[in-house]
Amino acid sequence: YGFLSENADFAQAVADAGLVFVGPSPGVIDLMGNKARAKQAMEAAGVPTVPGAAAQGDARQVLEAARRTGFPVILKAAAGGG
Repeated sequence: YGFLSENADFAQAVADAGLVFVGPSPGVIDLMGNKARAKQAMEAAGVPTVPGAAAQGDARQVLEAARRTGFPVILKAAAGGG
């Protein structure tokens, strides 16, 4: 619960200590830390996802991706918190 529930190193330390971590595996927690990689994994698993573009680059490239995808758009950082 809380900040430790999203910490892959903590989940791994729990497993290494022979305890059971109630939650996702360390690998899944790590994957969830990057939204772009997480979306790719879900698409590869056949999970429906919201249409969009993984736009990277300068403002012109992002605007082109937005025009291809359609408006309105949401811009979201792939990693990081807060």
